[in-house]
Amino acid sequence: MMSNSKQEKKWWEKVMNSIGNWMAHKKKDEWLKDMRGNLSLLATVIATMTFQSAINPPGGIRPASETGEITCPDIQAKTLRFHALEKLSYLFLKQTPTTASFIITHYVLFHL
Repeated sequence: MMSNSKQEKKWWEKVMNSIGNWMAHKKKDEWLKDMRGNLSLLATVIATMTFQSAINPPGGIRPASETGEITCPDIQAKTLRFHALEKLSYLFLKQTPTTASFIITHYVLFHL
């Protein structure tokens, strides 16, 4: 049993060492400057995708009538009240990656 746990430990040590060597870079400042374009592109794509899905949510947005009021039967009114909470949580969950990608874009563009 002990020899088996030693083999597992050695296996994990090998994996961690190989990951550490793969991620290690001698000049970290130069690596970050080299990756600046890629990071800004990635952050812009993430921001665009999350912003677009917040503007056009799945299922679409119900348009108002010409008077500005939405009329619906009582059964649909209960459904709309229920779905309002889902829409709010959806928008909140979409706002988090949008804000994070805007922060990354700002950092990459102005602080590197």
